[in-house]
Amino acid sequence: MFTKPYKYFVGIIGICFLIINFLGCGKDRDRENKKRIRLTWTGYAFPVYDKFRTEESKKFELIHPEIEVKYEPKTGQYIDSILTAIAGGAGPDMFLLDANYLVDFISRGTLVDLTDWIEEDKEYFKDIYPSLMEASKLNGRYYAIPGNCNVICLYYNKELFDEARLSYPTENWRWEDMLEAAQKLTKRDKSGRIIQFGLGVSSSWRLFFMFQNGGRFWNNDKTECIINSQESIEGLEFYKDLIEKYKVIPKSSDLRSEDELRMFINNRLAMWVDGSWTGAQLSILAKEMDYGITHIPYSKNRFSEVGFNSLVIWSGSKNTRLAYELARFMIRPDAIKFLIDKGDSMPLREKGEEEVDFFLRLPQMADDSGKILMGIMDYAVPWGWMSHPKIPFKEIGHIINKNLEEYIDIDKIAAKQALDNIAKEINLKLNQ
Repeated sequence: MFTKPYKYFVGIIGICFLIINFLGCGKDRDRENKKRIRLTWTGYAFPVYDKFRTEESKKFELIHPEIEVKYEPKTGQYIDSILTAIAGGAGPDMFLLDANYLVDFISRGTLVDLTDWIEEDKEYFKDIYPSLMEASKLNGRYYAIPGNCNVICLYYNKELFDEARLSYPTENWRWEDMLEAAQKLTKRDKSGRIIQFGLGVSSSWRLFFMFQNGGRFWNNDKTECIINSQESIEGLEFYKDLIEKYKVIPKSSDLRSEDELRMFINNRLAMWVDGSWTGAQLSILAKEMDYGITHIPYSKNRFSEVGFNSLVIWSGSKNTRLAYELARFMIRPDAIKFLIDKGDSMPLREKGEEEVDFFLRLPQMADDSGKILMGIMDYAVPWGWMSHPKIPFKEIGHIINKNLEEYIDIDKIAAKQALDNIAKEINLKLNQ
């Protein structure tokens, strides 16, 4: 029989062993946690996509248990917040970037050259629209992966066309057809106030009229801005005539209490030029609305844009290869199908059952809208076409908007003067 002191001694030893063992296990767990590589990435905040991207990050962790992925959406001035984080040495490993700003970020040296990895994975990228892949390059090198795909198109309200006994717009419509229909679809009340406009074109797309008439922004090697050609002048004058002479497009003052989206939903806008992503908003805000989609009417040349977000890797990341693998994971067909279903993307790949067939089978594409949108991809120019390594995209936009407003909104200068001013200011910056 053991004496009581001995029993106590054995008990104390046992307790100490348990404590030491527990602390040791805790340290082992800490070591395991410390071994996990942390990847951060960010995008424009929106609840549906925030949830999706967080869930996709968890799926990536299952494939790579050594990695912890943190998705951190941003609100407010997105581009500025990214640049601030990078300047402070705390940029995200990967982030979504509006393709218009891609050249700006490359020129700052803030993005990783992905060329070697993309060429190693060329089989994976082979079916993505070539125009999107080309738009992800500068000087022949890849700095981005296309993250989604949308085009600018013409929406039309079938109910308003039916009431006016007009045929729906077709892909062969020219400016004359559009103007004739817009005039018949513009309605006034007894006092003469316009209560329904025939056409809506946001300020973002007014440049289209210049390029649909044969104008160009840059010369072939982007050494000179040539927006002030006679073709561009005539196209811009036609756009202003739609507002001032024919009064079929709302003025900026008409949009103070109701934007084009609300006007279209409220049957106060018969036709509207906007991005295919607008379908996502219409599916939520106007589920019962009967609308169609087609090509934008044109004069001499068809012109549209491909709007897309790039997935890019910060050059200051310590885990660039893993961040690339995450970007690659986020554009697999399963992920793009989610974006397609929510209306935030068309197929990223120009062929393939998983994306293309899924897209064409959507209920809202029943009237061949899907085929029409994919047809626009044949000539649409991807975002970034207006960018230049020597001038920040925001500066180019400011120069354009300032001068066009002086012509369109306040009638201070003529169309030729507005475009001459734009060309002069941009070319001065090019030669500084």
